[in-house]
Amino acid sequence: MNKSSFSVAALAIASIATSPLAAKESENEKSMRQIAECGYVIYQVEREGIALEYGAETWDSIVSQVSQGTGLEARPYLEMAQAKYKRMERKMGADYTFERLKKRALECNAQL
Repeated sequence: MNKSSFSVAALAIASIATSPLAAKESENEKSMRQIAECGYVIYQVEREGIALEYGAETWDSIVSQVSQGTGLEARPYLEMAQAKYKRMERKMGADYTFERLKKRALECNAQL
């Protein structure tokens, strides 16, 4: 590849990376990550007997709707949320992590 064709290829890659479509995709991923995290924390908090205004069933429906709307599979994002809180539990302890789960669950419900 000569220098001029390398420059053209670099410009093409840069324009794709900064295109509105690329920005929209990352926004979709961010939305899916946030919604999946909310679904996960709501489920965990409800499992411990804490009642919330919008329960796990509602959030499961929202996760499904966002997944369909964005075209992104929900499972990897739910697994990322689970891994985040498992990591926190190992580092900070179960009590601290559960308090964070409750706080995050209340934040999620406030967003609705």
